[in-house]
Amino acid sequence: NDRILGPARLCSKHGLPFEAILDVFTAAVSFSAPGPNGKPFEKDYEFVRQFKTGGLYKILTEICRLDPKEDSNLIDLIESRIAPFY
Repeated sequence: NDRILGPARLCSKHGLPFEAILDVFTAAVSFSAPGPNGKPFEKDYEFVRQFKTGGLYKILTEICRLDPKEDSNLIDLIESRIAPFY
């Protein structure tokens, strides 16, 4: 949250553009690289599992710690941008 979505939250709060930041977030949640054994890293596997079982909203609110009320507009925008990829 503090590395990517933190700046997006600040931009949103102050009416500044942050589409490029959301592009970075989209790339980050879409990235997957195999570990040395050719299988996903355990943390990557866990992230994907949580994404598949709980959806993007759960990732945004529980892992990224966006506030469902305070950040509702940002959550909606992120969901609309990422949904076409999944």
